[in-house]
Order: sequence, then C-alpha cells, then structure tokens
Amino acid sequence: MAQLNDIGLEANVALNAVERAQALQPLIAKHVEYAEQQGCIAPPVFDALKSAGLFWITAAKRVGGEGASMRTFVETVAEIGKTCPGSAWAYGIVTGATGTVASLPEAQRQLLFTKGDELCCFVGAKSGIAIRSGEGYSVSGQWPYASGCLHSNWAWCGVVVRDDKGVQVDSGFAFIDLSDKSVEIIRDWNVAGLSASGSNRVKADNHFVPADLFIRDSDMANMAGLVGESHAEARDFWPVEPQFGLTVLPSMLGAAEGMLEAVRQKMNDRPIIGWQYGRQSDSQLLLARLGEAAIKIDSAWMHVYRACDVLDRVAQEREVTKMEKVRTQVDCGYAMRLLREASETLLDIAGPGAFVLSNRIQGFWRDLNIGSRHNALNSGLSLELLGRALTGGKSNINNMPEI
Repeated sequence: MAQLNDIGLEANVALNAVERAQALQPLIAKHVEYAEQQGCIAPPVFDALKSAGLFWITAAKRVGGEGASMRTFVETVAEIGKTCPGSAWAYGIVTGATGTVASLPEAQRQLLFTKGDELCCFVGAKSGIAIRSGEGYSVSGQWPYASGCLHSNWAWCGVVVRDDKGVQVDSGFAFIDLSDKSVEIIRDWNVAGLSASGSNRVKADNHFVPADLFIRDSDMANMAGLVGESHAEARDFWPVEPQFGLTVLPSMLGAAEGMLEAVRQKMNDRPIIGWQYGRQSDSQLLLARLGEAAIKIDSAWMHVYRACDVLDRVAQEREVTKMEKVRTQVDCGYAMRLLREASETLLDIAGPGAFVLSNRIQGFWRDLNIGSRHNALNSGLSLELLGRALTGGKSNINNMPEI
C-alpha cells in the first residue's frame, strides 16, 4: 500500500491548507458554469485540488496526511465555497470521508489504498442490505445523495446486516468499489442548486465486500481504540456525531461570504431605480441591511467555531458529554438558519437584477437555499433537540439516541 505522501503531491508546503484553497479561487471561478452544467467539479479544478494535496488534509499524519484540525478543514472548504459552493460541498464530503478512511487500521488501508491517492465519498443512510457470503458480505442497495461520487474510487455506504431469514442482526458501513461491474452511478441529481456537488445515486447489486471492508457502528464510536491508543492522533478522538454536520456546513459558510462580497461590491455603483439615491450605498436602510446580513454570517461562524472546539480541544482532553454533542448539533443547525436568513437579506438588497442567470448572486442564493435545508442540520428540529435535552426529554435524532 502506498502512503499518501508517496504519490508525488505538488502542494506548496509554505502555504497552509486554507491559503492553498484560497489560491485556487480564480481557477474555480473560471469553471463555475461548467461545474453547474455538468454536475461535477470541473476537471481542471479537481486536478488542482488533488495536486495541492487538499483532499488529504484531514488524514492522519501517520499515513502521510496533514492531520488538520476541524477548524482548518472548515475554513478550507469555505474558501472553495466562496466561489463554487457545489464544488465545495463535494470536496468537503470527499475530503472528510477520505481523511477518516485513510486513518483506519492497516487491514482496511491495504485494501482501499493500493495506489495511495484513492478518494472516498460517504452516504450515511442505511439503505443497503448486507448478507454474509463466504469471507465477507454480499451487498445490494441504492444510496441517493452520494455527493462527490463521480470523483471517488470508493463509496462508504450505510447498510443493515440480515441473516438468511431476513432478520436484521447488525448494521454499519460497507465500502463499495465504484469501479466494479456490480456497481452503477445513476446520474439523477437534477436540482435547482448545488448542482456541482454531483450528489447522484450509487446502486449495487450483489456486490461482494470483504469482511475487512465492513465496519460496525460500534467500531466507529471509538476510532482511537480501533487504531490503537499508542498510534492515535487528534482526529482519532473526534466524536462521530458532529462530524457530518461540520462536513457539509462549511460550503454554505463560503457561499454566504461569497454572496455578501458580490452584493457589497455593487453597492457603491448600483443606483436604486425610481428612488432618489444615486447609489445603493447612499441609502442608510440598505447599509443597515448589509450590516445585518454580515453580522448573521459572523454569528454563524461563531457557532461553528464553538462546535469545532468540541472536537479540536474538548475531545483531546476528555470524553465529550452528551450535552456537548447536542450543542454541536444545535450550533450547526442554527448556523444554517442564520446563513439562509442572511442570503434572503442580501437578495433583497441586490434586487430583481440579481436573478439574471449570469449573475453569481442568484447562484449563491440557489446553492444556499438547497444546502441550508439539509435534514441533518434542520434548525428547528435541532432547537427541539436542545429543548428536549434541557428538560430531560427523549432524543429526536437518530445519531444521538441518548441525550
């Protein structure tokens, strides 16, 4: 098996991950239209992300990754999202999944990384069925919303395990080889926003998965124990529950930042037709609305940083409490609400001209209105979760059955 640092990455080690992502913004901007129309990260952008080593920033240092903190990961994805939120969404999913997979024990890595630069996407829904077959499992199922699957070698998919009588006996995740003839990617991601995420459907029909490539849910709860405490790094102590939210949210932070900048840049030149203002920036009302949008985006960042600190600081010192896990969910869900509200305010400032298809403002708005409604970060249900936790009630979210 090749180490991740054996594949000849061209990353400029003088630049950190966030700076490398920022340096790619002009290239990403050049290919936004292609990404939206073709429903994938544009090939030149994908190649540049790979050459810059950005797909492996969260992989453990012991396997050649950068071992980036969650905060660094979030900021890196957001930089890409400032230009193309859909590409950032796919990048975030693939990078988050690949970093986790690359940090698994040797038995899994030997099978997954034969070249060293393989990438993995992730679908958490348990929509597949695994049945014991010889030295592994026969897996069948369909996994929609497989963001980044067009750029991945493996799909890490949720499954339930059933015995020969059809009774569920376990659940977990199976690694699906996307190049195998028993696997198909159905390109059914035809949506109004986040088109570039390529969140298509993965379908498997009696696909054989070796036992070493099946991971039970209980194993994922203790990555440090899985890899061995003596080899564990900071990321191995991250609690599982907050990770997905912090993977998809950053692209929306970037989208809101990009939209804010696009609106701000026009305010000193754009008139308000029919009103006695030479420029939008002459209106105190519109300036206040711009400030309102900006502070909501800032507030979203504060919530996200608090969630990151649970992984980057708290989890490194002790076990994260149930209430802390609840608050990370609520922080992320509430941040999504703030970002969507900010986008509505910014669109009110920009006016109907922003809906011209060549105007990036409407592109950011569409992406935000799709991404910020992801069920995993539903703001209302997340607030209900907090209320339940504060009053000793029962959990309403599947990945935290006990609060």
